Amino acid sequence: MFRLGSATRLSPSCVRFIPLFAVIFLLVISFTVFKSSGIEKYQERTNAPYVYINHRVGLSEPDLNEYSVKTHKGYVSLNELNEKYYFNDKNSGWGDKPRNWDRISEIMTYSKKQIANLAYPVESESMYNAMAANRLDNLTGVVVGSMQPWVEVYALKNGAKKILTVEYNKLTIQPEFQDRLSSILPVDFVRNWEKYAGTFDFAASFSSIEHSGLGRYGDPMDPIGDLREMLKIKCMLKPGGRSF
Repeated sequence: MFRLGSATRLSPSCVRFIPLFAVIFLLVISFTVFKSSGIEKYQERTNAPYVYINHRVGLSEPDLNEYSVKTHKGYVSLNELNEKYYFNDKNSGWGDKPRNWDRISEIMTYSKKQIANLAYPVESESMYNAMAANRLDNLTGVVVGSMQPWVEVYALKNGAKKILTVEYNKLTIQPEFQDRLSSILPVDFVRNWEKYAGTFDFAASFSSIEHSGLGRYGDPMDPIGDLREMLKIKCMLKPGGRSF
């Protein structure tokens, strides 16, 4: 019962319900904030399954461009991902192009740090350290993806005998090193895979495999292109071969 006077007091039975009313009030506020924040729509995207959407009449095979790819913002189509973040700059005049392949003898005189500065000033040194810890004396290797020969030079400095670079762009290697370094286009590498399968002592790649299947270098769109590339590398290595 209420008793009016200098102060208004609640009966003991009403006081017991105050915590319940407070919890209900907080739940209502939380639900309102959740609905208005857009989180619900985000969760709908991130929880969506991998699906193939085929709009092409008469074809049973899925269109890989419409494959759903998970990103930090949810699932988007591979086509949408490619349009926003990746592009085919293989034949463009402004895209990344091979360089320094005519300066290999000069780069061979550089320190570990100077060579790293040609590519990734901090991260590149990890490649040298790994090769130094696992010497490549008289070994034959393959480098997957290489705009400039910093990985190749690191390998040569650590004893590598011969190196084949698989690159989407044609490379003009300094003549003095053509007996130790060579290059091949991916399409030719695949056509002659039996010639190379199980022949390399080591493989190396840096900031290349993650681009596979995204079409940036004229390669076919493939949502698991990076995984396929890693399997190819494994097939090229001898039993017990090293991968950097």
